Amino acid sequence: MQIAPGYTFSKHNEMNKVKRDWALLKLNRPLGKELGYLPLLDGNGMFQGKLLVQAGYRGDRAFVLTVQTGCTVKALHESKRLLQSNCRTTGGDSGGPVLSEEKDGWYLVGLHSGRLDTDESLAVTVENFRPQIVPWKW
Repeated sequence: MQIAPGYTFSKHNEMNKVKRDWALLKLNRPLGKELGYLPLLDGNGMFQGKLLVQAGYRGDRAFVLTVQTGCTVKALHESKRLLQSNCRTTGGDSGGPVLSEEKDGWYLVGLHSGRLDTDESLAVTVENFRPQIVPWKW
């Protein structure tokens, strides 16, 4: 397992803490051919106003996958490593995917990681962990 460099637990959604709220697990064998996988969205595809979809198992409906469509990127921070969207979120959404439908299919944009006082979503983008994933050899 690889935890984001500089990660420390915090109950507060400070941007400096949220951007380090991710970890990677390396499986013993690849499962992508069996189960499928999502490609990572290129950083050039991330921009203000981009349409997003966010999914998660919210605390108020823990056993039901909740999907929000029609969300947009409100702002990008930290060289596109942190994304703020107008997706409405609540406790339990953390770790859920933030997705984008492109011409050739669905892409992973990031992972929901926190929320602002307005209940808008903060997500760590794939720019945080792309370097750790791309060189993996199976």
